[in-house]
Amino acid sequence: MDPALIDALIADPTRAPVEDRLKPILAYVACLTQTPAMVTEAMAQALFDAGWSEQALYDAILVCAMFSFMNRIVEGTGVTADFTNLPAMTEDEKAVRRTRTYSDWGRSAGLI
Repeated sequence: MDPALIDALIADPTRAPVEDRLKPILAYVACLTQTPAMVTEAMAQALFDAGWSEQALYDAILVCAMFSFMNRIVEGTGVTADFTNLPAMTEDEKAVRRTRTYSDWGRSAGLI
């Protein structure tokens, strides 16, 4: 992903150069992350109006929740990564890691 796109999404997701269809789902998960009590039915309806299904909304909620959950554990316990001692991964190992998704993790955890 282009780093400039990430910067644009961080700066102002409503004006970032992404498909208009993505904007309501990005707004939803941003609100769910930052101010979860402020999530409204109208926000969910905006996703449906943009063509997203209930399953897509549910998947976005799960990914957002798991990301937040894991961040709280890592930040709360002070876990840090020491990348200087990690063994180098082969290209095959990198390829395997790139094929894994949150859905794979969700299935292994019995969530999906």
